[in-house]
Amino acid sequence: MIIYALDISKALETPGTLANRQNGISARERVMVLVNMSREVRPVIQIDFSGINTTDVSFLDEFIPELILHLKTHIVIIFVSNLHEESYFALECVLAHRELKREVPQRITLLYKQGDTFSLCGSKPEPNLMAAMNVIFKRGEVSTREIADALDIPIFNASTRMKRLFDMKLIVRVRETGLPGRQHHYMLPRA
Repeated sequence: MIIYALDISKALETPGTLANRQNGISARERVMVLVNMSREVRPVIQIDFSGINTTDVSFLDEFIPELILHLKTHIVIIFVSNLHEESYFALECVLAHRELKREVPQRITLLYKQGDTFSLCGSKPEPNLMAAMNVIFKRGEVSTREIADALDIPIFNASTRMKRLFDMKLIVRVRETGLPGRQHHYMLPRA
């Protein structure tokens, strides 16, 4: 698994600040170019906000949710990392606004990493999927059998949950070779 790390601070006009819709559009277009140039089967892109002190709602609205919606048909995992506390709150507000205030609600669940800890930002998955995500957050990597055992559910249900989380682009799936049948391990993105 290759993670393309995009240091968003390189797109700045004013050091430490990301503001306005046009800059959000420019940042989104940079990521789209990166995705389109990638030769990876399922690229993982980390959008790192380290060193960014300020972002405004307009920038975040044009960048993150619009990027996710533009890449809906692409097979790519995107996660955001290291937002300043106020910027994280602004992103949560942007995602909530898209879900609650639009004629056609847009439910966006985003993988977020602060330091070494992963969490979800935006709409939370239904409780059974969230339970599986919590096991992955604790362990980092799991098999379907391990999810079934941890949640005390049939392996078929565990497999369905893992596939749904994979389809939501929240986890990475790696196929195990040399084992009978199709067996996968699921994990959080890692460098």
